[in-house]
Amino acid sequence: MEVQEKIASHHPDQLSGIKVLSYNDLLENKSCSGLGLHHREILGVIYPESSTEVQFIMSTAYKHKTPVYPVSCGKNWGYGKSCPPKEGCIILDMHKMNHIIDFDPILGSVEIEPGVTQGQLSQFLKTTDWMIDCTGAGPDTSIIGNILERGFGHSPLGYRVRHFAITELILSNGENYSLSLPGKYIGRVGLSAGIHEIFTQNNIGIVTKIRLELVPRLECSLRCIIKLKSHATIGQYINAMRELKSEGTVDALPHIGNHYRMLGMFSQFDFTNWNNKTGPNTSDINSLLRKLKISPWMATFSIFGHTSVAKAKAKRIKRRLKKIANVYVISYSFFQKTQSLANWFSNNASWIPNIESTNKKITEISKAMGIFEGVPDNVALKGCYWRNRNSKPRIDVDPIDNGCGFFWLAPSLPMIGKDIEECLSVTECEFDKAGFEMAVTLTAVTSRLCQAIISLYYDTSNYDETKLAHETIKKLRKQYIDYGWIPYRRAVDEMPLDDGIEQDALSLRKIIKQAIDPQNSIAPGRYEC
Repeated sequence: MEVQEKIASHHPDQLSGIKVLSYNDLLENKSCSGLGLHHREILGVIYPESSTEVQFIMSTAYKHKTPVYPVSCGKNWGYGKSCPPKEGCIILDMHKMNHIIDFDPILGSVEIEPGVTQGQLSQFLKTTDWMIDCTGAGPDTSIIGNILERGFGHSPLGYRVRHFAITELILSNGENYSLSLPGKYIGRVGLSAGIHEIFTQNNIGIVTKIRLELVPRLECSLRCIIKLKSHATIGQYINAMRELKSEGTVDALPHIGNHYRMLGMFSQFDFTNWNNKTGPNTSDINSLLRKLKISPWMATFSIFGHTSVAKAKAKRIKRRLKKIANVYVISYSFFQKTQSLANWFSNNASWIPNIESTNKKITEISKAMGIFEGVPDNVALKGCYWRNRNSKPRIDVDPIDNGCGFFWLAPSLPMIGKDIEECLSVTECEFDKAGFEMAVTLTAVTSRLCQAIISLYYDTSNYDETKLAHETIKKLRKQYIDYGWIPYRRAVDEMPLDDGIEQDALSLRKIIKQAIDPQNSIAPGRYEC
């Protein structure tokens, strides 16, 4: 606790009301990962409001050899939230550093701090010619936090790590560096060009400012909705999408979800009629899918370009997928008009059968479509409540605080149909053995890389189920490694990493870490062996 007292009581001119909390405040929340049984004790939580304060905190912690665990907003859901891999850290929560420092309306970029959220930046850009690349994580999540974990979105700039530059970072001893010089932003150039990504998925520095590239608002905004006719055609879809991505017809990052992934957005596990040890009744699930018009696999993405270009792309996509899927191309303005009409009928013609439920469904779909327009929403987080016993969940607050139990597995796979099918088969086998429902999203990040996000939802009020979920995830992680499906993202309950993969990379990272952070002051155990 000595370093906390030093930070709290000295150099008040360098600190603007900085607050160090005790265990009677938010420590339990900060030390909870939301990953089954993983929990780590921490020393305290500090909320800096500027990079100057971060410098002072780090230099003081460095002198006292106290490890610091930095988080942007602490919403790294499914991978550990703000919980450290090791005990004895002070959490450095930077959500109060939420300034949009600069906006370039000509080249389309912004400079932001770690606390800037998707919702905040989306609102800032609302009346401009630019929008953000959105993820499905919701409006309250940090943009910098997602980028540094190599997260991806939906737009042509969805492979986010390729579209940012670090303008300020702070090392373990408090020293300040910049990897992007002032002036008009033209991308990563000069001697720092290859250094930026070293600070992603790493623990060698604290990034306090980045320059982020924005997505232009084009005159034509079309939504491509794809419904595969059969579970068995997912491999053919992947091969077709590889072709469409390679030729440039599809330049966004198309996501496709299986029936359980889509079902979780509109429904929950029926604990009254279903056995949580064996899963839902097949007949009930099929009935729900028919009622909600959910197909075995469903994809939605934007088609970008001016009107003639976008329409030509849509025609090509329809032709390529017509044998395996029903393809619908709808303008975003159509969804907006439909939403307005549904709202009117709900308010003025409540006597119409099922009008309220119809309006609710249209609202959910409209919100989901808004993500492609740079408007983040919590609708995608509804799936986290699949095995939550609360029948009326609040998706406007932290799902882990709401008692949701979920793991996210993230194997990186080649964009080859048979490889995807093999991974799905291996995964489904383990889910079926344990009695869980396999919810999957597949994203064509490039024409070569398919990123799978596999969700396992469990009831946190049931210890045996929680333990089984943890064991199932552990088995699958090992199987993925055996098959060579390298995870694109790791959870804190896996760290420090000891599964024997990527040893050369870990060795090189260790050399860099020792050179830059010799005391291992920043996030010990994170992305290291």
